[in-house]
Parts: sequence; structure tokens; C-alpha cells
Amino acid sequence: MARQNRPTPIWSSLLCSTSLLFAAPAFAQVEITGDETTPVETNTAGDGNTPSDVTITSTGNVILETAGPAVILNSDNALINEGGIRIQDVDGATGVSLEGGANRSFTNSGVIQIDENFDQADTDDDPFFDTPAASGTGRTGILISGASPFQGNVTLTETSNIIVEGNESFGIDLSNTPLGAGLDGDLNLGGALSLTGDNGAAVRTRGDITGNVISTGAVNVFGEGSAAFDIGADIGGGFSSSGSITNNGFRL
Repeated sequence: MARQNRPTPIWSSLLCSTSLLFAAPAFAQVEITGDETTPVETNTAGDGNTPSDVTITSTGNVILETAGPAVILNSDNALINEGGIRIQDVDGATGVSLEGGANRSFTNSGVIQIDENFDQADTDDDPFFDTPAASGTGRTGILISGASPFQGNVTLTETSNIIVEGNESFGIDLSNTPLGAGLDGDLNLGGALSLTGDNGAAVRTRGDITGNVISTGAVNVFGEGSAAFDIGADIGGGFSSSGSITNNGFRL
């Protein structure tokens, strides 16, 4: 485990001829620079289990062998992933959980990989695979949920890479549980987002979004009954796609 706590500077100002010192509060900035094998929560990431902004740097990884979530944004803070978040061969696994609340944001420019060690097989000696596209179930790259809206933007940059393998699974799931409070902000989809498995979606929304959904990256889906975008709630701004969408349930 490699974490670094870096407080931001305290700024002061002097008004007129009187010595009045105003200090902004110091907020911790936790950096994960190595391999972390236990879940990370922003609510307890700081010194003394206090809330903190969290950045997983390009050399950092959160790797679990349990369902997770691997990383949880559950305080009024920012979460940035520049490294890797990985769970393999675990049903019901979640990479990143974004819980509702004010003054929050999530930016992903690294890898979120919730996958499995599974190879399709040909069982009848013809040229085609016969087994399902995936074997596991219930996997999610990014879950947005909570009793109140997630107030802030969710941004996948051009270097973002989200890989999810599993049936009834989702790259991004704006859940309707417990109350379907939704996203009070924009959902920006850059980079690559791929889902392999039946009856899932690369992006599913069941809670309202007050801002825009903007897709500029590559969305790739393979699986019977799976969708690239499954929009089941209001988008207050608008939906636009200038990237690519590949959605295929056929083997050939």
C-alpha cells in the first residue's frame, strides 16, 4: 500500500492597515501510488479516518479479490483515477461506487477492469463458438446511486478505458435503488467503454440526469440482449454522440 497525504496551502489576506488574517481550511489530498488490496473510501481516506480527495496516480492500483466496491466516493470530495481499478472472476463486483451527495466529482483517465478469465468454446465442431459471451453475472464498472442526487460531473477522459465482462452487467449504471435520485451534473463519456455479456448495457440510466450526456469515445458491446445505451430516465440537458457505437449480438 502506498498513500500520501498532501495538505493544500493555507492562503491569507491582509485588509487595509489592520492585520486581519483569513485562512481557508486545509483539505487533505490523498494519493495512491502503489498497489492497494483493500477498498478505498473517500470518507475515511484522510489522516485519522477523515474525508479527503483521493487520486489514484498512474502508478497506483486498487486490486480486489472480493465484490467490492473497490473505490467508494461517499463524501463531499473529488475522486480521480489515473491508474487501475481491477476485480476479476467475482460475480456482483463493482469497480467504483459514486454515492449521492453535494460537491462531488469523479474523473477517470485510467483503467477500470471488472472482467473474468473465460474463453468461449466450440462444442459441435463447426467454425463458431457455442458458449455464451460471458459466464459471470452482475458486474458493474461505475455505479451511481444513493438516497440523494450525485451533485457533480462524472467525466471519462480520452484516455479512459472501462472493460466489463459478465451477463446482466453494466459499464456505467445510474441505478434506481434505493430511490433513483439521479445525477445532478453532466455525464461525459470519452475514451473506450466496452461490455461483453448478455442482457446488460454499456450505459444504463434509471435515475434522472439534470445535465448533458455527451459521448465522444468508443462504445463497444457484444452480447445477446445487451445495449450500448439503455436510457430509462429523463436527461435535462441533451444526449449527443460524436464518437463510435458498436452494438452486436451476433457471432458472425
